[in-house]
Amino acid sequence: MEKWADYCVSKLNFDKSGNWIDKVMVHEDLGTSISKGVVRDRKWMIAQSLILKTFCSITKKDGSYQKYSDFKRQNGLFSWGIALPNILTKRNVFVSFHHGEPEVDADCGQRWKEKFEKLFAGRYDTISTKSVQDGDIGDGIKTETIRQKIRDNHIADATVTIVLIGPETWKRKHVDWEISSSIIDTKNNKRCGLLGIFLPTHNDFGKAKFNQYTIPPRLYYNFKSGFAKLYHWNEDPDVVHQWIEDAFQRRSKEEIDDSYPRFGKNRSDESIGWEPHKKEES
Repeated sequence: MEKWADYCVSKLNFDKSGNWIDKVMVHEDLGTSISKGVVRDRKWMIAQSLILKTFCSITKKDGSYQKYSDFKRQNGLFSWGIALPNILTKRNVFVSFHHGEPEVDADCGQRWKEKFEKLFAGRYDTISTKSVQDGDIGDGIKTETIRQKIRDNHIADATVTIVLIGPETWKRKHVDWEISSSIIDTKNNKRCGLLGIFLPTHNDFGKAKFNQYTIPPRLYYNFKSGFAKLYHWNEDPDVVHQWIEDAFQRRSKEEIDDSYPRFGKNRSDESIGWEPHKKEES
C-alpha cells in the first residue's frame, strides 16, 4: 500500500486544559503495513515534526485501519480533522468463570478463560483468574466474612470483574460469591466494575434477547440496575478494552443490587434456570 505518513495516530489524550495534546498512540508506517501502537508524549511529537516527520490520523473500520487526514502544525498547535478515541488506562481485571472439565470438554469455561488471557493479556496491568475453589472457604462462616475474604484474597487489587457466561455458569456457587464479593467495598479494596460476556457456547449467544434465568442471577440484577452491562464474545482488543473502561467508570456512578440470596450450594445439572429471589440454603 502507499505510505500514508511517517507515523499514524489512532488515539490521543488531551491535557487537563483540554486544549493541548498530552499523549498519542502512534504506529510507524512501514509502507506495506503499520506497526503496533506505542504511546508517546507531546514533546516527542513536536521533536519529530521539527525534523520534518509527518503524521496522519487513522481510524479502524471492519477490523482494518484507514487513513483519515494529515496532521498539520501551525503556531504551535496540531490539527487533524477527526475526533480520535482516547488512550484508555490499563485496568486490573478479575475473570469469573465456570471451569468445567477441560480434560474432556474443549469448549468448557476453562478453555475460554485461557483464550481470553491469550487474546488480551497485554491490554491490562493484570488479569487475575484466582477463582474460588471447594475448600477455600470453610463452612459456618458468616456471609460478610466470606465476601471480605474473597474480595481481599482472591480479587485483591481488581478494579473490574468480567463474568464469562457459559451454559452452566449460573449454577455455580463460587461464581455467585465472586460477583457478590466484587461489588462491595472492603477496608482494603473498593468495589469492582462489573460486566458479563456471553460465550459462543451459551444458547443466547449472538441474540438480541436472552433468557435471564440462564445467566448468574446476581449479574442479571446488576444488569437490571444499570451497574453491569452484558456483551457477546468479541476478539477485538479495542472493543473489549472499551467495555472494561466503561465498567470501571460505572462503578462509582450506578447503584449495585446485591439483594439476591447467596448461593449455599451449586444448582443441580438438571436445573433449567434460577427462580426470582427464592430463599437459598446456606
